[in-house]
Order: sequence, then C-alpha cells, then structure tokens
Amino acid sequence: MDVLLPAPCAQIHAPLVLENPSTGTKCIVDAKVDTGSFATVISSTTLEKLGLIPFTEDWVELANGDPALSKVCMCRLHLSEDQEMIDLPIYVMNSDNEQALLGMDVLSLGDFSSTHYDDPHGHHWQRFQFQLLDDEWLV
Repeated sequence: MDVLLPAPCAQIHAPLVLENPSTGTKCIVDAKVDTGSFATVISSTTLEKLGLIPFTEDWVELANGDPALSKVCMCRLHLSEDQEMIDLPIYVMNSDNEQALLGMDVLSLGDFSSTHYDDPHGHHWQRFQFQLLDDEWLV
C-alpha cells in the first residue's frame, strides 16, 4: 500500500478495498490509519454493502473510554494492486460515518512508514507506505 498525501496532514487516510470472502462483493472505503486502535473497524453501512455476516460480538473500548458492543465478521482486505490480500476479523460499529479505521491488527503484520518530502516544484508531500513482513498472511 502506497498513499501520497499533501503535507502537512494531521491524519493519514488510505483507500481500503474490502471484500466479502464468501461472495466476492467489494467496496472501497476511506480508512484513517489509527495506531491507537487494536482492530480494523468498518461502519454498519459498509457491512450491509458487502453483505458480511457477523460470526460473534465483542466488547470494545472506544477512544473516549466508553465500552461498546461490536459485531465481528471475516473480511478480505486488499493491500495492493498486485492482489496482495489478507483475511481478518473486522469490527463493525454502528455509525453514519463511512470512514473506517485501519488498526494495529493489520499494521502490526507489516512495516509501515510515513515520510515527508518536497517535490521539484516546491510542493510538500507526505507518503504513507505499508508492506507485509511475512507472506504467510496472504490469501
């Protein structure tokens, strides 16, 4: 995954291609890279678009410290245009916000970096790169 953003930016966002591994239905969501989130999270709207079926529920702690009950389902995450993809349990929060969170469950599987640079035209950019460290996670 390689994302180029105008700098400075307070948050890193990346487009995520998600797939229902049972049906092949796909959608692209805007995901905030969140090193404070233990899991990758999608909205209930995205769950419905993909037709994912939760296999369990789990209590999670929200950023403000409040507990929340979350549905959990299996989802396929496409990491690159080279068809690198992984299957993982993904958490679903009831929200009207379409933005997803790319959490440490994925980020801990790879090497990610964020670097700043200036192009020859004087524009400031921030590059977010992610690469899996071990191919054993690939589908």
